[in-house]
Amino acid sequence: MRWEQGRQAIEGMIGRGELGKVPASRSQAEEMIDQARKHVAAAQLTAQGESIIDLSVKVIDQMQPF
Repeated sequence: MRWEQGRQAIEGMIGRGELGKVPASRSQAEEMIDQARKHVAAAQLTAQGESIIDLSVKVIDQMQPF
C-alpha cells in the first residue's frame, strides 16, 4: 500500500535536501515517545483546569534525571 497524502510535499523536501535518511535508533525513538507522552499528559492536566504550578510540579515529578 502506498501513501498519497503529503507525498508530493515530502518528495519535494527530499529532492531539495531538506530531509534525508538517518540511522534508526530504538533508544532515541523510545525517548521521543516518552517526551510525547509527557506533553500529552501536561495538555490533559491543563485541559482539566490544573494551575500552571500544579502542572509544573507533576511534569517535573515525571521527568527522569539525566
